[in-house]
Amino acid sequence: FWFQNDDVKPLFRSRGTHKGNYGCLLIAAGSRGYNGAGEMCARSALRSGCGTLVLSAPESTVDIYRVKVPEAMNYSLPETEEGGYDHCKEGFSKVLQRASACAIGPGMGDGVGVMEIVETALKNKLPVVLDADAINAMSKHGKEALYNATQAVLTPHPRELSRLLNVGTADILQNPIGHANALAQEYGCICVLKMASTVIASPDYTAITTTGCAGMAKGGSGDVLTGCLGALLAQGMDPFYAACFAAHACGQAGQMAQRHWGMTSMQPTDTIVQLPRVFKKYEQ
Repeated sequence: FWFQNDDVKPLFRSRGTHKGNYGCLLIAAGSRGYNGAGEMCARSALRSGCGTLVLSAPESTVDIYRVKVPEAMNYSLPETEEGGYDHCKEGFSKVLQRASACAIGPGMGDGVGVMEIVETALKNKLPVVLDADAINAMSKHGKEALYNATQAVLTPHPRELSRLLNVGTADILQNPIGHANALAQEYGCICVLKMASTVIASPDYTAITTTGCAGMAKGGSGDVLTGCLGALLAQGMDPFYAACFAAHACGQAGQMAQRHWGMTSMQPTDTIVQLPRVFKKYEQ
């Protein structure tokens, strides 16, 4: 399928609604020196409509989030000497109880606790977005981790997908639809392969969205997508539809940003600035 504007379901909220109707998104993102990834993910999620947001990270990074993202609740996780994720299964399990969906991975690094967080989220069977360092952790732990990912949406770029499938990046680029389908079919997950045209593959359907632009080819654009997609999952949207809509909406927001700032100077945060214009269009 080619996902287009007409495929977007109208967004509408009655005046008598409340935050509980739109879910609680739990984000695990960022670490020492990489707090920007978590901040962009969180701000994108907030602009994408989740009812409440919990931002979890190692303690020193959470201290930054308390100032940078006042709209989010915070939860500190154990920290290694390097500022990464230490063993944290018990703590993450506790905060996970309040969530309706998770977004995991941006800027987490390779601390020993990263895979514990991924495994805990997968075992709880909540809708979850896995990106960046969460995907890297899964690729290091082998196929056993992937066989538990039936409730997950993975958002790799071609090199990350090559690690998951143990094939060359050139092979992914030559047949992106086939390899995205291969991941979805074998493990029952949804694969959002981030390229100039994004491929969204599930065990049953495959879609492509052609929104996006050259100005989005910068570090941080994937963090924006992860936050947006996590927020849509928290609101109860079907995971395959949410993946299509998030990729489509972020691409449109990026196009708006490029028209305003140009492909050379636009930043991923400019895409977040334009997200409200995209969602407002679909509220009509």
